[in-house]
This record gives sequence, structure tokens and C-alpha cells, in this order.
Amino acid sequence: MPGSKAHRYRRSPHVVCYWKDGRFLAHNYATGSVVSATTLVCGVLNFFDVWRNASELATVLPQSNPAQLRRLLKTLETSTLLQRADAPLRAEERAMGVLAPWNPAAGFFHTATKDVRMMGPSEARAFARRQARR
Repeated sequence: MPGSKAHRYRRSPHVVCYWKDGRFLAHNYATGSVVSATTLVCGVLNFFDVWRNASELATVLPQSNPAQLRRLLKTLETSTLLQRADAPLRAEERAMGVLAPWNPAAGFFHTATKDVRMMGPSEARAFARRQARR
């Protein structure tokens, strides 16, 4: 892939995949980015499990158009699913590294629940009373 041989990529360690509303999604829970994960996207993310040159991808996908692969890598990098070796690590991903021994479960749970509205004390008591009556 001309023009991208020097670029090395790897999949962010904060990517999880799941089904939602009939769509298969790739979600970087550190940055909040969520994209539809096609078969090609899944294959590319799997390929970049370690630092690799972009040109190596072309050797495992020889039937692919090099310009399209470059665009795909740029899209996956922009959406934070891929990290580039010569780019600074995003603050959110650096911070999520603190939970590394417990990730992905702890990090995914934390980001999925951190903005949930909590009940105030009086609202919680009223809710508990309603529940008790049932």
C-alpha cells in the first residue's frame, strides 16, 4: 500500500463487540466510539492484534483495492478502533489503562453506567414504598 508502509497500527485494547438491535457493533469503551462491524472490519481488527505495518494487511487481502484499504484504516483510526504507533495515545485510553487488570469487564461497565441518573434520597424512599406495596 503506497504511502502507508511506515504506518504501524494495532487494535485498541479497549474494543469490545456485541449485537444490538440486529447490528453487530465494535465499541471502544474508553472513547465511546461505536461503529458497525462488518466481516471486513472484524477481520482487520483481528489482524491488528499486535503492531503491524499497513502494507502487511495488503498481503493478507491481495484482492482488495489499496486505496480502499487506506481509507478503511484511516476510518478505523479516526473512530479510535485502531491506534497508530506514531500518534500520541488518547487521554481516555491512557486513563482506561489504569483498569487494565480488570478490563474489558470493569472498563466497559464503568463507561456504560457512569452517566446513569441516580435517585435522590426522597425519590428512592418513594420508589421503595411503591415497590413494597406491590
